[in-house]
Amino acid sequence: MMRWWRQIKLFLVPRAGPGYSLLPSEQRKAHLATQLTLVVAGMTFFYMCVNLFVDLGVPVWVFIYIYVSSFSVILLNRHGRFQWAKAIGLLSFNFILFQISSSDLYVTGSHLYLIATGSAAFVLFGYEQRAWGLTFGIASFLLYLLGYYNNWSVFDLKEYTSVQNRVFFFINWLIFSVVMGYLLYTLLRLNFKAEDELRQRSELISAQNEQLTKTNRELDRFVYSASHDLRAPLSSIGGLVALAKQDVNDRDMYLNMIENRVHVMDTFIREIIDYARNVRQEVSPTHVPIGPLVQQIIESIRHGAPAGIEFRVEIPPDFTVFSDEGRLRVILSNLIGNAAKYFHPERPMPTVVVRAQNRPHPVIDVEDNGMGIAAEHRGRIFDMFYRGTDRSTGSGLGLYIASEAAAKIGGAIRMVSEAEKGSCFTLELPLTAGETARKG
Repeated sequence: MMRWWRQIKLFLVPRAGPGYSLLPSEQRKAHLATQLTLVVAGMTFFYMCVNLFVDLGVPVWVFIYIYVSSFSVILLNRHGRFQWAKAIGLLSFNFILFQISSSDLYVTGSHLYLIATGSAAFVLFGYEQRAWGLTFGIASFLLYLLGYYNNWSVFDLKEYTSVQNRVFFFINWLIFSVVMGYLLYTLLRLNFKAEDELRQRSELISAQNEQLTKTNRELDRFVYSASHDLRAPLSSIGGLVALAKQDVNDRDMYLNMIENRVHVMDTFIREIIDYARNVRQEVSPTHVPIGPLVQQIIESIRHGAPAGIEFRVEIPPDFTVFSDEGRLRVILSNLIGNAAKYFHPERPMPTVVVRAQNRPHPVIDVEDNGMGIAAEHRGRIFDMFYRGTDRSTGSGLGLYIASEAAAKIGGAIRMVSEAEKGSCFTLELPLTAGETARKG
C-alpha cells in the first residue's frame, strides 16, 4: 500500500522540462496547480456520488470532461509544461463551472467557484505573468456575472427544495472558503519565500562584494610588492655580476651571493605558486598521517636551517586527519620553517617542537624558543607581505598563505608569542577532520 502511495506522489510531482531550470517560485506554483486540480477532482467525485441519490441534472459527460481536464493538467505539469497546464486548467474549469452555475439557481452557491478560479489565476501566474493572470481573472469574473444575473442556461434549469438549496449552498460555501483561504495562505507564503530568497541573494551579493573588495585590495598590494620583491634580487644579481667581472679574485664569493639571491627569488616564486594553488584549486580531502608528513617537512628544511637547531616531534604514531594534504604541507612548512628561521642567536639550544592531539578537534602545535614576536606586530603577522622583524629575509607571504590555506580547509591558526621568549602557532582543524579520520 505504501509503495503504491509513493508511486502516486512521485507521479504528481511537477518536473522541469528539457533545458528548463525550475525556479523555486515556479516549483511552488506548479505544485499549487496540481493541488487545486486534485481539489476539483475530489469535488467532482463528491457530486458524482450525490448525483446517484439526488438528480442534479448534470450530464455524465460533464464529470468525464472534468476528470480528463484534471488528468491533462497533472500530466502537463509532470512533463514540465507549466504554462500549458495552467492555461488549459483555467480554460477548462471556467468553461465547465459556467455551464453548471448557469444551470443552477444562485442560491446553491455554485457560481462562487468562478470567483475562486479567477483568484487562482492571479496566484498561479503571479506578478511576473500578471497579463495572463489578469486575463483569466477578468474572464472568470465576467462569467460569474453572466451566470449570476442571466437567466440563460446551458442545461435544463434545475430547481431544488429549500432544504436542498441550503445544504448545497453550505457545502459550496464551505469548499469555496477553504479554497480561498488556501489561496490566500499560498499567496502570503509565496511572498514570504520571495522576500526570503531576496534577502539571501542580497546577503550573498554583499558577501561576494566584500570578497571582491578584499581580492582587489590584495591584488593591488600583490602587484606592487611582487614587482618589488622580484626586481630586488635581479638588481642584486646584476650588481654582483658587474663586481665579479671587475674583481676576479673574489669571484667565488660573488657566485655564492648570486646563488643566495637566486634562492630568495626561487622561494618567493614558490610562495606565489602556493598562493595561486590555494585560491584556485578545490579542496581534496584524504587521510593524512601527520607524523610522517612533519618528518618529511623537517628533512626538507633541515639542510637550510641554522646549525644546532633541535627538532622534536611529539605526535602519536596513529594520529591521522581527513583533510587536504597539499594545503597541510604548505601550512606546516611555513610554520616549521619560520620557527627554525627566527631562532634566538643567544639561546644555547634552539628548539622547535611539533605536537599533535585531539582536544576534541585535531590541533597541531609548532612551538619554538626563538625570538618571539613583539606586541605591536602580533595583530598584523598574517597580513599579506607583512614582515614583523628586521631579520626577515622572506617576502612576507608565508604566514598569509598559511592562514588562507587553513581557512580553505575549514581550520584556523592561533598564535601565542612573547618577545625574546618564543612563539607557539596552533593549527586548529575542524572536528569533522578528526571524526572522519577515526572512522576511516
